Amino acid sequence: MAPDVADTAGRLSAALDTYRSWEGDLPSRPEVLLRLASASNENYLVGAGTARFVIRLDNDNPALGVDRQIEATILRDIAGRPFAPHVVHFGEGFLVTRFESGDHPRILSVSNLDVIGALFNSIHHCPTQVDAALDPAAHARDYLERSGDAGNRLLDECAKAILAGQPGTSTTSCLCHHDITRANVLLGAGTCKAIDWEYGRLGDPAFDIAVFAQTSELDESSLDALLGAYGNNSPGFRQRVSQRRRLYELIEVLWWRLRDPDNPSNEMRARTLAASLEH
Repeated sequence: MAPDVADTAGRLSAALDTYRSWEGDLPSRPEVLLRLASASNENYLVGAGTARFVIRLDNDNPALGVDRQIEATILRDIAGRPFAPHVVHFGEGFLVTRFESGDHPRILSVSNLDVIGALFNSIHHCPTQVDAALDPAAHARDYLERSGDAGNRLLDECAKAILAGQPGTSTTSCLCHHDITRANVLLGAGTCKAIDWEYGRLGDPAFDIAVFAQTSELDESSLDALLGAYGNNSPGFRQRVSQRRRLYELIEVLWWRLRDPDNPSNEMRARTLAASLEH
């Protein structure tokens, strides 16, 4: 469904009107400089004087499993950590963060993988007040039901095969981002930040790493580098990451069906997933 342009403009204007409540003294109401690419929310780069911020207009499709109260708690818990975005205002239906200079890692060099592995280690050792947990297998089942694809023979068979191959419940539960893709990592001069914490929960660290490994299409050598920098490249943990990668493939296919149900690419994604299970 196409976004309501008039509604988006109104929401953005209302968010900008709150600038006097933002952290710091701004010289004037910020102006919109650029719309930023995003698959899930509406993001805009705005500026006032030399200050730059990102406004995220939330797309709160309840089927996607986002909980803004949990996200806000996590953002407060991690505030000031080197990997955390700098929040300047929590608003109703929007979030304002300071614009972070840096680049998304297009090329995954060994040095980049070292930094990202250390990022995961820092996140997984960060305390949080959140007690809500994400069970990725249950998450996949819920997406399947909500998408209306329960009964879709192809997806049912994929889900059955993938879920049957999943490990048991992790004995380790820690703060996880659950959506660290290259688009949600910013590498700067001596910094590495994780942005977009809307799926943050307690969870299985192997699944957290599997999301990045799968979306980045890491081969065995690159996975070695990542897990080595993370601090756990044991055979058991590595196998768990590999099993979780397959589960994330299923979740990603179902996420797109919920996010954009009329997109003709959805069937291609489902067939690609089914084909991958044959190898």
